[in-house]
Amino acid sequence: SVPGYPVIDFLPGYTPKDHMGTPLVPVDPDDHTKGYIPPTPSDIGKDTTITYTADKQKATVTYVVEGTGTVLHTDNLEGKSGEPIDYSTVAKLAELKALGYDLVTDGFTTATDKNFDKDTKVDQSFVVTVKPHVEPIKPVDPENPNDPNKPKPGDPIDPNNPDGPKWTEDLIKQIDTTRHVNRTITSVNEKGEEVAQKVTDKVTFTREGKINSVTGEITYGNWTAKDGDTTFDKVESPVVQGYILKDAKQKEVAATTGLTVDSKDENIEVVYTKLGSWVPKVPEGFEEPKLDKPQYPNDPTDPTKPGTPTTVIPQVPGTTPKDSNGNPLKPVDPNDPSKGYVPPTPENPTEDTVITYEKDSQKATVTYVVEGTGTVLHTDNLEGKSGEPIDYSTVAKLAE
Repeated sequence: SVPGYPVIDFLPGYTPKDHMGTPLVPVDPDDHTKGYIPPTPSDIGKDTTITYTADKQKATVTYVVEGTGTVLHTDNLEGKSGEPIDYSTVAKLAELKALGYDLVTDGFTTATDKNFDKDTKVDQSFVVTVKPHVEPIKPVDPENPNDPNKPKPGDPIDPNNPDGPKWTEDLIKQIDTTRHVNRTITSVNEKGEEVAQKVTDKVTFTREGKINSVTGEITYGNWTAKDGDTTFDKVESPVVQGYILKDAKQKEVAATTGLTVDSKDENIEVVYTKLGSWVPKVPEGFEEPKLDKPQYPNDPTDPTKPGTPTTVIPQVPGTTPKDSNGNPLKPVDPNDPSKGYVPPTPENPTEDTVITYEKDSQKATVTYVVEGTGTVLHTDNLEGKSGEPIDYSTVAKLAE
């Protein structure tokens, strides 16, 4: 260092240069972290600018095979400290996919920092790991030359990779026989429309086959019923929102046991009927109330019956709601009918229940009094129904 002058700081990944672009001399050539000797000022009366220039950096992106560690390709990248690494794995991965490889991990794309580092002594390294795609071989019936599962020469081994490795005559000849027996349970309404997701079951008699898309190697297992399964399991019919089973016997589809390769497919329809609703009917001149949940509820676990209602039948002021037999509904709170009423139990869960609101009886009085004294001269007591006009006139009494 120069006596009386400070040491120029070390900045990782950067080299300080004087105003002429000449790198500064390190205080210790073996350890740049100790800083640099400042340049001699060209004019003692002016500042001397020290410019830090980013160092050159290197990085590699290596594509390797999972398990074996075989290096398929390496890209060597160069840049400056702190600069973004202008690179993408997309093109190379597309090439490898065309060769039959699947991506396992992309160490470059998933890296949290994709900038060149600031260490010139060690190159950055990113690893992309791939593996040969192994595709299950679809079962093929050798007695059916038109079997749609049988690949043709030139078909892609992986249907999801049309540009990848293709089937050849030799590979196709290695495919052996297998057969499926299927059962499909369809939940429909009385119009035949599906109301729930189909439930399928499959029993397969085969030996497993898999093909390595890269090497073309096919491996097989022993001939057997897949998983030792020769049974269609029993299936509980689902609870379908807004519906109930038409036939309670269809609550469960029984198991079918002892299936063989000669067993026929089973196609079963489970029929549901729509649940009814509570339907309010009000007298003319009254606004029809809106029920929060007008349809009968489902039992949460039993598709053969409706559930416990939580619906409240709203109050219509001036009326009393009654069931189909003319019985007044029970208020939720006997002391406060405005809280609504308990819905009646449906006589038939698939039919609507009409809630009839009947006008309440009402009373009114017309009282004739003397001004000042408040003396009552006469009172007329009137009766009628909610909302009806009061059939009355004061003319006659005032004439008296």
